[in-house]
Amino acid sequence: MNDLQVNVTEANVKDSPTARETIPVSRIPARCSLTTLDYEVRQRLCCFKQNARFLRRIFGFTILMTFAIILCQGFHVVGFHLSETFLHWLGAATVGEVAGLFAMVLRKT
Repeated sequence: MNDLQVNVTEANVKDSPTARETIPVSRIPARCSLTTLDYEVRQRLCCFKQNARFLRRIFGFTILMTFAIILCQGFHVVGFHLSETFLHWLGAATVGEVAGLFAMVLRKT
């Protein structure tokens, strides 16, 4: 393995940033810094986590507000009244939202 050579650019070689020095492969550290692929994977995971966190918050907020509307309608809080068709539509949209999220979770596992 010592006979293999790798070209490495070093800034201090002949004071030129474009000069190259040949060093043996055995002198290259076993654990180098992150490769481009590792960086891209980590970046995608970070974006995925941020998107999942945002969607979870929005989902929780919409479910909470839907239940608040249904409770306000049921207990007639401060004269709160919505039409029956809107409440049916709101309930169907909530069920559709939960079912869609459930299907996405099941598909990923």
